[in-house]
Formats: sequence, structure tokens, C-alpha cells
Amino acid sequence: MAVGAVVGWSNPVLGLLGMVVGLVLGFVNAFKKQVVPALVITYAVAQGLFIGMLSGTFSAMYADVAPNLVGQAVLGTVVAFAVMLALYSNRIIRVNGTFTKIMMGSLIAYGLIGLVSFVSSFFGVGEGWGFYGVGAIGMLLCLVGVALASFSLALDFNMIEEGVRYGLPEKESWRMAFGLTA
Repeated sequence: MAVGAVVGWSNPVLGLLGMVVGLVLGFVNAFKKQVVPALVITYAVAQGLFIGMLSGTFSAMYADVAPNLVGQAVLGTVVAFAVMLALYSNRIIRVNGTFTKIMMGSLIAYGLIGLVSFVSSFFGVGEGWGFYGVGAIGMLLCLVGVALASFSLALDFNMIEEGVRYGLPEKESWRMAFGLTA
């Protein structure tokens, strides 16, 4: 993914291609019964191209007001991953049926809010940014989104741990890697 991001940063055309290929392979990998490592790797590279293109675009757009925007996003992602892994590994966060149900309900609700916000942005809500404008509601929704994304890592960690516990074939580790990448 990182290699794709470096290439996508300076090549927007490949970044757009990565967006399409990543979307298609995301569905293929999610619904394919047999995991194919080459498709998982291709997905990661394609997503890297897209994220690199998007990061390069945002870096250029906001260079004056947020000169290290991408660096902060990468650091935030690494820190969130490390913190969630530490909390999960030390059993501070326990994934059980209740946790999973709450997370699934919360993720669906947040997705619906995002969809309504996206549609409403076309009608001028939040000056074209939907509910995620720069106001208090936008900041709150962003914080909720970051929290949900972070806590969803615990679901991934649990899935990996359960797979090892139940002795899934080693090839299934590619499916777990896909889940973490997605």
C-alpha cells in the first residue's frame, strides 16, 4: 500500500485508476470464497495509488493553511493502530457479542448519517460540506468517525485471534490482511 501511495502521490491518473481497481477488488476479495493472495496484494497497491493521489491533492490544496496535513494523518493512523493493538492485547478492550452488536449498529448508523450528509451537501447544507461542516456538529461527527474506525480495529484483531485459535489454514491470513487494509 505504501509503495502505491508514493507512486499515486505524483501520478493522479494512476491514482484514479487505483480508485476504480481498488473498489472492484474490494468487492471481489470480500465476497470470494477462496482467498487469492495476488488479488489482496493488488488491492493494497491500488488503494495505495488512490490514497497517494488523494493525499497529494489535499497536500497541495491546503499547503498554506495546513502544511503538514498528510504527515499528521499518517501519524494519527499509526498512533490509533498502535493504541488499539495495545488496548486489545492487554485485554483493556474485550471483544464479545455485545461489543460486536454495538459496533455494527453504530457503524450502520454512522454510514447512514454520512449518506444523508452527502446528499444534503448538494442542497447547500454546511455550505456544501453537509453535516461535516466546520461547526460543532461537524467536529463531533468527525470525532465519532475516528472513534468508530479505531474501535473497528478491535474487531479485526479479534477476528485474527479467533482464526488462529480455531486453526484456520495459513492462506486465510491473507483474508485477515485484506480486512486490516480495508
